[in-house]
Amino acid sequence: MQAMAMRQATTRSQPRALPINMWRMVRFVLDDVVFERRLVYAVADPESEISIRSAVGLALLSAHAGDEVTVEAPGGDVVVKVLAIAD
Repeated sequence: MQAMAMRQATTRSQPRALPINMWRMVRFVLDDVVFERRLVYAVADPESEISIRSAVGLALLSAHAGDEVTVEAPGGDVVVKVLAIAD
């Protein structure tokens, strides 16, 4: 996830709730794998956190539940689908 660059392309499907922001838990799908990570600046636990300095973390930072965010990767664009946001 770290080696990708973000491209501003977001698909929104429904009325907006609060966006994802620092310290919130987000459940998302990347390459058909479901992840649940807390957005942080510096990662202490890679199993439960993702940095906003990574391309995926940065793309998630302004997303909402239900959004699909396109992230530019070396092998081609990757779509990240936001499933849920929690405190």
